[in-house]
Amino acid sequence: MPFSSIAGSCLHDLIMSRAWFLLRRRFALSSFSWTVGNFRFQAPLGIVITLTAWGCLFWYYTKMICLAAIDIEELADVYMGGFFGFIWNAVKSLFVFGSVFVAVELPCIIYLAILGRENIVSVILSLAGLFVFPIAILTVSVVGEITRILQPNYILKPIAKAFWPYFVTVGLFVSAWQLQLLTVEYSRLIGSDKLIIGLHLCANLAVQALAIIAMRSIGLFYRHYSCYFLW
Repeated sequence: MPFSSIAGSCLHDLIMSRAWFLLRRRFALSSFSWTVGNFRFQAPLGIVITLTAWGCLFWYYTKMICLAAIDIEELADVYMGGFFGFIWNAVKSLFVFGSVFVAVELPCIIYLAILGRENIVSVILSLAGLFVFPIAILTVSVVGEITRILQPNYILKPIAKAFWPYFVTVGLFVSAWQLQLLTVEYSRLIGSDKLIIGLHLCANLAVQALAIIAMRSIGLFYRHYSCYFLW
């Protein structure tokens, strides 16, 4: 991969992560409201910014998966089609990632709904859903149809045929997932020392770097083992 592409990607991640970090810290406790007739609606600005930022990141992750899958080494360009394209892609990406996550965790959700409490079985079902999430998001990203992940043969055959390479991909994905869960919410850093804030920002950048590697590994899994996929 050209050094200019790597440098450009790092600069993009730095700008996006720092902007997200500062916006969340500034507006985490803020809210905005609007009135329609006799009804007044109010929404926390911090939540809106958080969802928008995650939507942008999910959109970029999807692009990274697709480019790696079709044998393109360049990193994805950050262009979301103007303001309305930006909003649409952010909302769409949130919906896609959310829907895929619910789909793979559906057995665990149903089990918990019936039983009403957690146990070893629910933990196993949850981990199983997390295990198949990378190939599920790969399928949706490349094919563009969420219904494909509801067909077990589309998901399980590539895993069975190339288990250990897929296991490495899952390891990268789960590592990024767990590190993201360990990061501190930015609203909790208000009033903290600048060094502490800077360390959390560095941690956020590190998580995003690992996430990009994980997304590329998902696309590369399809590139090298496409013969095992039914689509």
